[in-house]
Amino acid sequence: MDDQTTLLTVANDVVDATLLENLGGSVERVQGPDGTTMRYRRWSAVRPRDAAIYVHGIAGHSLWFGEAASRLANTGVTVYGLDRRGSGINQGFRPGHLTHHGVLLRDIAHFVRLARREHPGGQVFLIAGCWGAKAGATFAADGDEPIDRLVLVSPALSVRIGLPTKDLLGVAGSLVTNERRSYPIPLRPEDYTENPSYRDYVAKDPLRLLNVTARFYLETARLDRRAHLAAPRIRVPTLLLQGERDAIVNVPRIPQWFARVGAVDKTLRLYPSFAHILEFEERRETYFSDLLGWFRMHGTGAEPGPGPKSL
Repeated sequence: MDDQTTLLTVANDVVDATLLENLGGSVERVQGPDGTTMRYRRWSAVRPRDAAIYVHGIAGHSLWFGEAASRLANTGVTVYGLDRRGSGINQGFRPGHLTHHGVLLRDIAHFVRLARREHPGGQVFLIAGCWGAKAGATFAADGDEPIDRLVLVSPALSVRIGLPTKDLLGVAGSLVTNERRSYPIPLRPEDYTENPSYRDYVAKDPLRLLNVTARFYLETARLDRRAHLAAPRIRVPTLLLQGERDAIVNVPRIPQWFARVGAVDKTLRLYPSFAHILEFEERRETYFSDLLGWFRMHGTGAEPGPGPKSL
């Protein structure tokens, strides 16, 4: 990391909501592809060179990526935090609902176009975490707009935690009778992180999504299939970062999926002692170093590496 980079670290892991908000960039509004107004977080680079669109997980939102986004902005990468419709700062839409996974893919394409307009000649990265990686992988293979680089963080392409049987049956019935009926997201704060301070933050986070609709679960299943099939068609340089103590992701299956990715330039980084949200780990400086280092090697003016790597 160069000397000009300002380190924004949550001191002593005593997590305070106000402090995290200070890492939250600015909240902006943009007209979506269907003409509706969407809110998003923006971390603007002082000397912008490249851009990144961040897509979050099932229950979180873009602020959970705030520290990494702030650091990227300090290195010349403007980050657009796309809070999914019905999540985070976009809960003005029906919370936890997804009419079709294509809506999210079109929103990603919309932000890619926005990033290209605002960063002519720069690289456009797509960063997708947890549940968002299903959409990220699918978009990288089949999206309406080309991206230059793909980063997958703790990608929930295969998971260890599923709906209990009664909720699975309820979802199936609701898809016939009322697809907007809500069901709990079967994730606890301790599933996201083993760090007690961040676990407490997750538990108290008013923007964390607790329920999603039956239709959301159907669209998740559709995205699962598309993401599984997408791997060979992903040709852009790709970085995958994964903690091996992840309680949510079926970790052994991730390298198997990654081996099928078609990109020549691809890097897999496993963290033996890390849980699901890498940004919440006590030793997260290692993760930040890997992430920012890869951006430097793959940004405007850099020469990408020649082949697959495992760090």
